[in-house]
Amino acid sequence: MKHLLLLLVGLLAFASCKKEDEPMPVASARVAGTYVVSRIAYDAPGTVDDYDVTLPRSVNGVSQSGTLVAQRFDNRDDAVTIVITIKTTGEQDRNLDLQDFDLAESGRTLNLNFNGATYGTTDGNTIKLDFTENGERLVVEAKRQ
Repeated sequence: MKHLLLLLVGLLAFASCKKEDEPMPVASARVAGTYVVSRIAYDAPGTVDDYDVTLPRSVNGVSQSGTLVAQRFDNRDDAVTIVITIKTTGEQDRNLDLQDFDLAESGRTLNLNFNGATYGTTDGNTIKLDFTENGERLVVEAKRQ
């Protein structure tokens, strides 16, 4: 009985030991993957073709969906390249290659930076991009597939 009690105490002590925390994957590995575009918005002052749509969608028999693919850039742990593809029934796919973003920790999220400016954020499950250039604004939101 003493041996059984000692064995149980030993097992309990072993089980209660704190496990070593696994190291967090590098930033690019946390972001890399395929995401489904859930929103895309475009605004250009003085134009009438602005839009803000939720994807996927179907209007008058025409379906539209989008993907965002983030990949490690140039073997760097702190950078990704992003390609957004929009598919529309009866049309050729439209690709937007956003080149490379530096990743910078910001609390529980990562900022997507280019030339020192922040153009988006990610928590590893969602990516939100927001670009403004020459008065034109593009917003893209995507969720990990």
